[in-house]
Amino acid sequence: MSTAPDIAALCERCGVAPRYSSFWGEDKPVGEATLRRALAAMGVSQDHAPPARDDEWPRVRVAAEHTTHSIRWRGATSTGMWHLRPVDAEKSAQPRKGELHSSGEVRSIELPADLERGYWQLDAGSGEQCLVIVAPQRCWTPPALQAGERWWGLTIQLYALRSSHDWGIGDFGDLRRLVEIASRQGASFIGLSPLHALFPHRPEVASPYSPSSRNALNPIYIDVQLLLDQGGCRDAAVHVNSDAFQERLHALRETELVDYAGVAAAKEQVLLMLWRHFEAKELGRHTARAAQFEAFAQAREQTLGRHALFEALQAHFFARDAGVWGWPAWPAEYRDIDADCVKAFAREHASEVRFRLWLQWVAELQLEGVQRYARSRGMGLGLYCDLAVGSNEGGAETWVQPGLYALGMHVGAPPDPLNALGQDWGLPPVNPVALHDARFAPWIETVRANMRHAGALRLDHVMSLMRLFWIADGDGTYVSYPLDEMLGILALESHRHECMVIGEDLGNVAPRMREAMAAHALLSYRPLLFE
Repeated sequence: MSTAPDIAALCERCGVAPRYSSFWGEDKPVGEATLRRALAAMGVSQDHAPPARDDEWPRVRVAAEHTTHSIRWRGATSTGMWHLRPVDAEKSAQPRKGELHSSGEVRSIELPADLERGYWQLDAGSGEQCLVIVAPQRCWTPPALQAGERWWGLTIQLYALRSSHDWGIGDFGDLRRLVEIASRQGASFIGLSPLHALFPHRPEVASPYSPSSRNALNPIYIDVQLLLDQGGCRDAAVHVNSDAFQERLHALRETELVDYAGVAAAKEQVLLMLWRHFEAKELGRHTARAAQFEAFAQAREQTLGRHALFEALQAHFFARDAGVWGWPAWPAEYRDIDADCVKAFAREHASEVRFRLWLQWVAELQLEGVQRYARSRGMGLGLYCDLAVGSNEGGAETWVQPGLYALGMHVGAPPDPLNALGQDWGLPPVNPVALHDARFAPWIETVRANMRHAGALRLDHVMSLMRLFWIADGDGTYVSYPLDEMLGILALESHRHECMVIGEDLGNVAPRMREAMAAHALLSYRPLLFE
């Protein structure tokens, strides 16, 4: 008869550190209350513990490209054959099969070395399935850089990129004009802070490092004038060209600091007019542009579609009560994305939801256009984008997948020379147990969303691939993450998108992390101030 695992065994199984080494090399024991709280946030207890990883059938495995790979586990199977089929692999990939080997209780599968790059589903014949990620060993790097060329570029805050054309904030139109100027001078990239979606109901809460979703864009950067020029909406054009609105724009341009609330209100008013025109004249007549939007909506239904639903719900509840800061403050029945009331809201407010999705389509088209223009101008990378380490606990990302996050804990950092008291970033950490159980689908989606229109991607706090410091009530500890799997996905998607990867490796960085970065061609981010 088995006994429930004790706290130490649970911590070891789930990667929760009962002690850690400080920046100065001190041994820091962690209190039992903090350990229990971290485990509870993972959904783990002595009565509900995940199986020991070493013995179970693996749910996910990374196989290096052009090498044989062995999978071993303990357990019974009902067949002597294994089957492997491509899920999202190269187009030439064909299903494979082979013989399963047994030695006592140990079962093993030898995967062939010539598997095409991509994602495969492995079936051992008795219900067990494993996602096999066939990945390059190293992330993509432009051949010219590998050959020794040195490239330079500009790094900017898009909101501060002001011009005579803007509406009080830099936008994708201004970014395109900067690409034209920089490319003439021989620049190879434009570096940007995160462009992640924030909170439209409170645009002044403007930190891109505490976003509503890292998988969606911030519509405040849409070049509305470009849409006016393209859209053929006479009512919107008359409104924007009126003396009153032009005076409003002039006032927004003249402010020393960005008037986020004023900019967002002006843009949303006109964007709503443009959406209603698109809804009536394009969608209503089934035009080519309508077909493009419908294809986008269908492809992104489970990702940006759900983000749009969140934004419509948040706007709805905020209009009733300005104290509704995010989904934890919604009526309880609406906090479950699969609830009947949420489905009813989506039906009854379909236009509002699709407006939010249309904004994502427009923003992505404009960003894609800037990247395409940058490459056509000879820029080696084009846009050098930025991925925040986490998302806000009241935003779309955590509402759509609350079980993916260790709600109740925050990400931060222990004390170091720059922050003697340590740091609490206020972001709920991803639950590594849930991430593994989801076969890394959320990580794949986030990487794709941020590489889709970038030539390089900076990972804020790259240590999150290996470990994060979880904090509750001022006390914390490190929690391990599945480094091999996350790096394998990063390398695979890097090659698919031809997107170089840079890791922000400041602070208390473990030697293993820097070794893994070097082995996988993750470039290091080292500001001169800290060197």
